[in-house]
Amino acid sequence: MKTYNITKIKIIGLVSLLTFTQICSAAWNPRRAALNNTQTVRNVGAITMKEGGGRIHVGTGNVTNHRKTVFASARNVYSKVRRAHVAARNVRFHALYNRKNRPNVNLGRAVRGYFRFAGYAQNANNSRRFAYSGAVLYGYANYRNGFSGWRYNDGRTLRSSTSVKSLTGYPQGYTRNYFLHFYVNSTRRGVRSFRDHHKFYNTRVGDGIIGAPFWIPSSDGRFWRVGGIVTSKDTTGSSINVGVMALSQAYITMARKAARR
Repeated sequence: MKTYNITKIKIIGLVSLLTFTQICSAAWNPRRAALNNTQTVRNVGAITMKEGGGRIHVGTGNVTNHRKTVFASARNVYSKVRRAHVAARNVRFHALYNRKNRPNVNLGRAVRGYFRFAGYAQNANNSRRFAYSGAVLYGYANYRNGFSGWRYNDGRTLRSSTSVKSLTGYPQGYTRNYFLHFYVNSTRRGVRSFRDHHKFYNTRVGDGIIGAPFWIPSSDGRFWRVGGIVTSKDTTGSSINVGVMALSQAYITMARKAARR
């Protein structure tokens, strides 16, 4: 499986840190997703990989920009071994997976290769890696007949917009199953932590949500577009929080490169 590091593309959106005096306290509650042809469901799937020691990691991805490319997190293709992040083995995409038990790592569609930011490995042992955690996977053939559209986002939409936002993925760890879940729409703003990485608080998720598409509405409000990728999960007291990496121009350039493979 081929790996490409993007080193010559500058991450954009470096504006001053914004602080909000109020953060909505209502939790984002997951609910089982109906497997239909809606924009926020039809191209989502589980990503499995083999880690060191035979462990299996399950995350989320979404077929976006091209039928054979999956927008995801670098965590979906990298495992942590003795404080070093190394490329995982046998990465597979399971379209619209929706079962109680974990996906079989030997099934699903194989990932041929992927692009990711060099800054992820360079910051492997600190939280700054989450700002470089975007990855674009590409397959040998199309993963789906259709694909989701994306929306360029320098982070301002995540920080300032009070329009509805949502995400779709696998909250495994919070739940004890691998059913696909859709999160109730929220008008909450994100809080910028570093570069293109933004936090959303009080979101009931598990580790399986990493790589999930973060949906924002199109400018005319008619369609959902992928505006970010979930790249981290942490806790603050009793609150479980997610970090979302905005789709910068650098990420979109990476996606276009992957589509040409």
